[in-house]
Amino acid sequence: MIYINCKARKIKKIVAAGIATASIWMLPSSTEAAPQETKIHFISLNSATDAILLESNGHYGLVDFGEDWDYPDGTDSRYPLRSGITKGVGYEQQVIHYLKSQGVEKLDFCVATHSHSDHIGGGDEILDAFPTDRLYINRYDDSYIVKENEFHLWDNQYIYDDIIDAANRNNTEIITDLDLEENTEYRSFTLGDMSIDLMNLQRRRDKNRQILPVVDENENCIVTKITAYGRTALLTADIDPTEGDTGRLANQLIEELGDLPQYQPENRAEPELKEEYPKENYKAVSATVFDLPENRVVKDTGVFEKIDETQINTGKRISIDLMKMAHHSNDWNNTTYFLTSLNPKAVVITGYETSFTERERDCLPNSKVYATATDSAAVISEFHDSGIKTRYVKLSPEWMKIDDGWYYFDENGRTFTDESVHEIDGKPYCFDAKGAVEKENRWVKVNGKWKYWLVTGEFQKDSWLKLNDVSYYLDEQGNVVIGWKQIDDSWYYFNEDGTMATDSWIGEDYVDVSGAWKPEILKENGCPQEESGGIAIVTEAIQHQIGNGLTESGTILMRRAGW
Repeated sequence: MIYINCKARKIKKIVAAGIATASIWMLPSSTEAAPQETKIHFISLNSATDAILLESNGHYGLVDFGEDWDYPDGTDSRYPLRSGITKGVGYEQQVIHYLKSQGVEKLDFCVATHSHSDHIGGGDEILDAFPTDRLYINRYDDSYIVKENEFHLWDNQYIYDDIIDAANRNNTEIITDLDLEENTEYRSFTLGDMSIDLMNLQRRRDKNRQILPVVDENENCIVTKITAYGRTALLTADIDPTEGDTGRLANQLIEELGDLPQYQPENRAEPELKEEYPKENYKAVSATVFDLPENRVVKDTGVFEKIDETQINTGKRISIDLMKMAHHSNDWNNTTYFLTSLNPKAVVITGYETSFTERERDCLPNSKVYATATDSAAVISEFHDSGIKTRYVKLSPEWMKIDDGWYYFDENGRTFTDESVHEIDGKPYCFDAKGAVEKENRWVKVNGKWKYWLVTGEFQKDSWLKLNDVSYYLDEQGNVVIGWKQIDDSWYYFNEDGTMATDSWIGEDYVDVSGAWKPEILKENGCPQEESGGIAIVTEAIQHQIGNGLTESGTILMRRAGW
């Protein structure tokens, strides 16, 4: 396949075939001058999803983009609406905001680790928002997954095609087929003071170099190794042991780093494992559908050499400075051999603290543990000669316009996505499902009472509202009226759903087609009749209880014959 690098106006041919507790720091806004630093930002998206910003000396790169809101609706036969596709959650606005809050104007590169939406779903939106020089991505097609596991295709093709389309329309150079020898030069590059190596690139191909199917797309994960000031961090994506990827990667790192003094394991607590551990229930902590062995057909392809990864590595080991736990700390992916081979001093879970299992803790007795689905805007790991220092950080709350919507981001960089009303600086705002200020008139429930939000940025109050030929009344607080209400010189009755009653009886009282109460109309034998003797109006100062829970001083009109 030929990819065109439109920025350079040239054609580039790529040949096809125990959780750590830490102080919370406030990050400076983008308007404040910040020192030149080398660090990794694990953006704290409130779910099991990855978006990781790399920063060094004013240069930026991104490893994965997080889940996004869009998904196939099934109208295009190429993209069926399959069971298990993530719907109703997205983080592209939060990622864009975080990058802008850190002063990012362009990205030197992005790494799309594999074609699952919780990793690259937001890729098209990010490439549209930030000029990006290069996109590293493995080629994907639904045919690359064995037919027995086609129910795990989800929206993989949809999100892959989206990010490729976005790269093309934004003139981003696409770099793929990194497993082929002729593309070796693209596997390593720099970002400021960072040296970056892309690993775990092998793919199964036939004699014509055509890609052969694997059990799951997690078998195709790109792993990112970052080195600066003699310190190493490993971003593992969702690397999977099914075909031996975790064991091979561990052995490769031991071979590369095992003779360097800074990576020698310290004489501290040794791993001690139990014979059995409880089975993990991931559905209890995350809405994300995980790819687990019990949920798929596991086929032994017999292509790659594998080792028994259920055992502790009793041979040569290393201790790297930092590692992202594989697959959001999923127990299956983080094998005993893998963890005890690398012994990271600190680990970051892109997800929930509770995903760090008892066995993982026993494998890593000396590791500090951080997680992104926490009360934080990001987990930041900063490189120094002495090591990598990791901490939780927060942001200053602020408004930001993204595309055509206004969003309010709190100190954790998160928006309000509950489709409700929140008070900010003393003023109420109604937000839509994606966190933008609502741009349509609509009903919204506030503290158990219905109000009507207007696109002018306020609630309708003390006035009539007519929708679809049905009338409502909003009181002085903007609450929909329920029960009897005197408006001007007439009384009206509003049903439990707030609709005004018309041409009907409310007990012994009649309201006409306009909704107004007609006290002169009596009910006899089920039929309305006018009272021949006239009516007596008795004014009695009372507290008139109305259905919306409020009381108001008023008068009750009573008939002579009824009391």
